[in-house]
Amino acid sequence: MLSLIFYLRFPSYIRE
Repeated sequence: MLSLIFYLRFPSYIRE
């Protein structure tokens, strides 16, 4: 659940 929020909150952070 939190993963989804993080992905939407920091999409660029996950891409790095």
